[in-house]
Amino acid sequence: LPAIVEDYTATWCENCIDVEHALNDVEEQNHMIQYHFHRFIGENEDPLGFQEGDDRWIERYENRLAPTAIFNGTLMQVGSLANGNSLQEDYNKNLENHLNLGEGSSSLGYIAGTNNSNPIVTWNLIIDMDIFPENSTISSSIWVVEDVAYFPEGSNGEEYYHESVRAIIDLGENHSGSKEITLPQAFDGDDLEIHLIHEVVLPESTDNGEENVEEPKEDKEDE
Repeated sequence: LPAIVEDYTATWCENCIDVEHALNDVEEQNHMIQYHFHRFIGENEDPLGFQEGDDRWIERYENRLAPTAIFNGTLMQVGSLANGNSLQEDYNKNLENHLNLGEGSSSLGYIAGTNNSNPIVTWNLIIDMDIFPENSTISSSIWVVEDVAYFPEGSNGEEYYHESVRAIIDLGENHSGSKEITLPQAFDGDDLEIHLIHEVVLPESTDNGEENVEEPKEDKEDE
């Protein structure tokens, strides 16, 4: 499975451009997929953001500052200043934190809607749950991604914004099933994609020791 990098960004965020360009450089040499979440809540409205995206980011990562990059749901790097010699070096190091997911398979089917009906997605995940801690679960969802959006009014001067997450559709914890979904309108063009995301939800720690607030609640991979 490819590594997953979530990027919290905004069309008004100039520092975000440095992060996105560094991620593009790193992607050329790694098996990874970028997902860009645009800030929705705030004084400066971003037309590519959406309420559920901000809600999920707050619930999962607490930090909601642009730019922030999350690698495989486990490593967070905030800001556009490098910890080492460059952002590219930092990001390559973060991607070395591989998730141990064993072997399995994942499939996604799509049945286009006709007339007034909505499309239907089907999914199937085969994975050995014994490799995870007891009481772990896997939550699946559809992420609707706009491949390219043209927004020249953005104050960071980028104009073209890639791989923007426009909606999240929860599929629950069943490893297989089907569901009728409602797709959002594309910001422009006709280039929406659907991505099947699996997130490993680890059980709550019962340790009475100090909690590490930087450790996320879930590990994530995509198929």
